[in-house]
Amino acid sequence: MDLVIFIYNAFLLILYSIPLTLMCVCYSQTRKTLHLYIGILFLFYILDNLVIYMTEFLNTFSEFYDNLFMTVPTFKTIIFTATLSCVLLINFKVLNLSTKQMLPFIYSLILIILLMLFVPIAPNSALKVWIYYFPCQLFTFALSMYGLAVINTLTYILIPSPVLSEKSCYILLFFLF
Repeated sequence: MDLVIFIYNAFLLILYSIPLTLMCVCYSQTRKTLHLYIGILFLFYILDNLVIYMTEFLNTFSEFYDNLFMTVPTFKTIIFTATLSCVLLINFKVLNLSTKQMLPFIYSLILIILLMLFVPIAPNSALKVWIYYFPCQLFTFALSMYGLAVINTLTYILIPSPVLSEKSCYILLFFLF
């Protein structure tokens, strides 16, 4: 079973490295911020996967990280903050929305970050972990539903890029949402 988990984690690292590399190349050629945001998103996916990998295979790190997570989950909070911010910025760019349209999501993200900072005060239990993770999942779901609703009203989604074809952009969007 350990071999399967090891292969799975290695596969995820390779899989996340491909769009990260592609977005770095695209950003260096076009200087479009959308490529930068997608690259940063996958960088944080890789960091999160590395921590998960280390907790599964290194017992001392696992004990340290579990104790740290239950008292002050700073690393996971930074990962979630960066990931949710990148997803929000990607939606903002792809859907060509105004800042006024995104304000509810920006305020929601700030509230989620504040909640994540105060969750360690709660007593250690499964409920504490659920309270920590659920708002992030709810935010991602709500943002995705809003994005799909906006896409249904748009006549165009993406402007063709000299680096990325429209088909590859749709494939990236499919994997992001």
